[in-house]
Amino acid sequence: MAYRLDKPQFLQPVRRLSAVALCGALAGTVLSCQRLPHGREPTDPRPAPPSASVPETSEAQDTTCPQPPADFVPTLVPPPPELFWEQFDFRIRSIATDAETVRFVSPGQDFVFCRGDRVWQIFPSTWKRAPEQDWESYSAELADPPFATIELDGRTYRYRVLLDPNPFSDVQGVRERAVFELQTPDSDALRRTVLYTQAEVERSGGLGMGIPRVTAAEITPAGDRLVWSIAFSQGEGDTGIATLASYTPGENALVLLQPEAIADQQITDVAIASTEIVAMLRP
Repeated sequence: MAYRLDKPQFLQPVRRLSAVALCGALAGTVLSCQRLPHGREPTDPRPAPPSASVPETSEAQDTTCPQPPADFVPTLVPPPPELFWEQFDFRIRSIATDAETVRFVSPGQDFVFCRGDRVWQIFPSTWKRAPEQDWESYSAELADPPFATIELDGRTYRYRVLLDPNPFSDVQGVRERAVFELQTPDSDALRRTVLYTQAEVERSGGLGMGIPRVTAAEITPAGDRLVWSIAFSQGEGDTGIATLASYTPGENALVLLQPEAIADQQITDVAIASTEIVAMLRP
């Protein structure tokens, strides 16, 4: 799926990021991505899927493509301790890019697109199952979400996302808003930005606010800004609004992007290439 940016300032002044592609992993199927330049509408609302979304360049054509191990045979038999029905879980967990490939990581196998010959390959999975967490530590994290960190130009930025008021803490109150907190290296104060409110969730068809979480933190290829993707728990009427947040240290500006077409879906991972942002979605 491809979307034109409604807020071009989200990517400015990054000149190299001229397009955004949103790629979905829906119902166990990896959908193709399509690059859409700014200011141009798609000519067909249901275009035939391209072989890939990576722009053709002479440099990419000369790239040597890696090959899967000679003894690797793709199989649907899941490794332990997964259950038999999980063999059909092709949901993409993360995206990794380098000069040669774009890798979509799933539990059973990795789907790898080669930039050089524009061919898809299946590799052994590089996905690692997260360790199980006990209830006490999980409850403590809900009450006071820990800050995560990311470094840019040797400087550390701390961030987290939480509900306000936080119903899991000692503060009593109805969930009213989801808030992104950012602490920059040149300030001890927290920068708090409202991502969306309970009223906005209700207008989008939800009943309550799910627990928000940051699913990816990336640095643009130009190295001049940070990008986060934010998802949320869903179920029993709880939901949220799919959000990308971008912070430019030079301008001390934080911009939100919330594409209406995917508002009720979860952005599970983000990878930024030289000319596009690829986001994996889960309905």
